[in-house]
Formats: sequence, structure tokens, C-alpha cells
Amino acid sequence: MLESVLAQTYPKWELILVDDGSGDGSVDTIKRFLKKKAVQESSTDPEEAEVTDSLWSWCVVCQGYEQCIQFLELGENHGAAYARNAGIQRVHGEFLCFLDADDLWEPEKLERQLAFMRERQIAFSFTAYEFILEDGRKTGRRAHVPERITYAQALCNTTISTITVMFDRKRIPMELLRMPEVESEDTAMWWQVLQAGYMAYGIDRVLSYYRRGGKTLSSNKLTSALRTWRLYGREGLPLWRRLYCFCSYGWHAVRRRM
Repeated sequence: MLESVLAQTYPKWELILVDDGSGDGSVDTIKRFLKKKAVQESSTDPEEAEVTDSLWSWCVVCQGYEQCIQFLELGENHGAAYARNAGIQRVHGEFLCFLDADDLWEPEKLERQLAFMRERQIAFSFTAYEFILEDGRKTGRRAHVPERITYAQALCNTTISTITVMFDRKRIPMELLRMPEVESEDTAMWWQVLQAGYMAYGIDRVLSYYRRGGKTLSSNKLTSALRTWRLYGREGLPLWRRLYCFCSYGWHAVRRRM
């Protein structure tokens, strides 16, 4: 994940890394990386560099463009919505994206998506993506996306993947760019933005890669389906509409994985 951000062709970005109580060694890896960057920028002898909170951020200005990495360690697990909202609160840039630890971006992801949004003066966009295996190998299975999607359409088709979205924070109020503390918090956020009257525009080009874990694939499908059903209840949909949207959601979900 980190490498795919560092490889972006768009030269000005800000990365907020949030660790929500992981136990896989991610914290030590990130701290070693940031310490190395801090040492490189300060020309400090690595043996003399001290690990302090001030080292958990790194910024560099190159040819007028700024790249920044900040690390936020929450300590204990608070859930995905809490962690993402904690990161959102630290964002300074105009545009907002998300990237989970196991997933990847194409090097031109930010550049192409920003150009698309600026050219059309839109507030919310998303892209196609491809499934990759646990070892990073491409599967060739791609999730294509429509040119645009409304709130009513999004209820029936959860095609918007978290790692593909981009929001213009100047065009969308910040209260809408806060993930609800519910299951499937990302989908709930897309729906609240769309329900407020915004349209989401799709780029049917693979710019992101979603990593699938084979061990839990079946259970994840069932869990995802149950969460989506409960989200319909949260939206206050009548039973007949919940059933209609759920059947359509299931059909689209199967199509994406074929």
C-alpha cells in the first residue's frame, strides 16, 4: 500500500496512516520507515537518532510540491469508521481518498482521477478496479463501473469500492464526509452523500487493486450481504423496497466476481 502511494505520478499528496490496534507488526514497519525518512532528511547518524513522537511524520518539499506522511496510532481497536474518521480529521488537502492496507493503486491513479474531476467540476468520483490474490498476482477479474450513479441506483448496486473513491472537500460539506458508526460504514457514507443530492461519476478504467483473501471469501460474502440488508433498514426503506434492492445488490455482486 505505502509503495503504491509513493509511486504516484501526481507530485503533491498527503498520506494519513491510521493504525487501529493491529497486531501484525504494521506499527513497527511504519515507524522504521518514518524514522529512516527523518534520518535521511536531517542527515542524522542512524545510531544517534532517537525514536520520539516527532519522528512519526515526514514531509518533503521538492520543486514546489509537497509530499507528507503522518502516522496516527490509536492503540486499541475502535473499528473501521472510528479509524477512518480520525484520519479524515487530519486531512488538509482539497481532495479525499481512501486506501486500505492490503490494497494497491496504479501509479497514475491520483493524477487521472483529479484531472477527471477538475475537468468536469464534480464532487464525487469512483473508478473500476481489479481483484488480486493474496500474493499480489492479478486475476484479470475486473469490476466495471457505470458513468454515473444516483442514490436510488446505489441502493441496488454497491459497485463503489472504498479504494477507488475521491471527494472534493470544497464542494461537499464535511459533515457528509464522516463515516457513520455502523457496519459497512463506507457504503453508508456514499449513500449519505448521494442522498444529499450529489451524483457519483465513474471512470471505467482500472486504477486500483482489491486484494481478496481466499480463506474467508465465502464467509465474507455472507457477512457483507447481511450488513447490506441491515443498512437498508437504517435507511428506513419499506420492506418491499428492501427486498427489491437486496435482490438487485446480490445480482450485481455476483456479476462483479464472474
